[in-house]
Amino acid sequence: MFTNFKLDDVKLMDLCIVRRRELVKQYVADFDIDRLMHTFRINAGIASNAEPLGGWEGVGSGSSGSL
Repeated sequence: MFTNFKLDDVKLMDLCIVRRRELVKQYVADFDIDRLMHTFRINAGIASNAEPLGGWEGVGSGSSGSL
Protein backbone atom coordinates (compact mmCIF):
# COMPACT_ATOMS: atom_id res chain seq x y z
CA MET A 1 0.00 0.00 0.00
CA PHE A 2 2.75 2.47 0.93
CA THR A 3 6.32 2.52 -0.29
CA ASN A 4 9.36 4.28 1.09
CA PHE A 5 11.25 6.80 -0.99
CA LYS A 6 14.32 8.97 -0.61
CA LEU A 7 13.94 12.70 -0.03
CA ASP A 8 16.15 13.19 -3.08
CA ASP A 9 13.35 11.63 -5.12
CA VAL A 10 11.08 14.57 -4.25
CA LYS A 11 11.26 17.63 -6.49
CA LEU A 12 9.50 20.84 -5.46
CA MET A 13 8.46 22.42 -8.72
CA ASP A 14 6.27 25.30 -7.54
CA LEU A 15 8.54 28.35 -7.18
CA CYS A 16 6.44 29.64 -4.28
CA ILE A 17 7.09 26.43 -2.30
CA VAL A 18 10.78 26.51 -3.20
CA ARG A 19 11.07 30.15 -2.10
CA ARG A 20 9.34 29.47 1.23
CA ARG A 21 11.59 26.48 1.88
CA GLU A 22 14.66 28.66 1.30
CA LEU A 23 13.28 31.36 3.60
CA VAL A 24 12.72 28.84 6.41
CA LYS A 25 16.22 27.38 5.92
CA GLN A 26 17.73 30.88 6.16
CA TYR A 27 15.56 31.75 9.19
CA VAL A 28 16.78 28.71 11.11
CA ALA A 29 20.40 29.21 9.97
CA ASP A 30 20.33 32.77 11.36
CA PHE A 31 19.69 31.59 14.94
CA ASP A 32 22.52 31.98 17.44
CA ILE A 33 23.29 28.29 18.04
CA ASP A 34 24.22 28.83 21.70
CA ARG A 35 20.92 30.58 22.40
CA LEU A 36 19.01 27.94 20.44
CA MET A 37 20.65 25.10 22.38
CA HIS A 38 20.34 26.77 25.81
CA THR A 39 17.15 25.02 26.93
CA PHE A 40 18.20 21.66 25.47
CA ARG A 41 21.46 21.90 27.43
CA ILE A 42 19.73 22.88 30.67
CA ASN A 43 17.24 20.01 30.28
CA ALA A 44 20.18 17.63 29.73
CA GLY A 45 21.94 18.87 32.87
CA ILE A 46 24.62 20.73 30.89
CA ALA A 47 25.51 24.25 32.00
CA SER A 48 24.73 27.10 29.62
CA ASN A 49 25.67 30.76 29.90
CA ALA A 50 23.72 31.71 26.79
CA GLU A 51 20.67 33.97 26.93
CA PRO A 52 17.56 31.87 26.20
CA LEU A 53 15.64 32.74 23.05
CA GLY A 54 12.52 33.70 25.00
CA GLY A 55 8.93 33.38 23.85
CA TRP A 56 7.83 29.77 23.66
CA GLU A 57 11.51 28.76 23.95
CA GLY A 58 11.77 30.67 27.24
CA VAL A 59 12.43 28.93 30.55
CA GLY A 60 9.13 27.99 32.18
CA SER A 61 7.03 28.37 29.03
CA GLY A 62 5.95 24.71 29.13
CA SER A 63 6.99 24.11 25.53
CA SER A 64 10.63 25.18 25.60
CA GLY A 65 13.09 23.07 23.65
CA SER A 66 10.51 22.28 20.98
CA LEU A 67 11.92 24.27 18.10
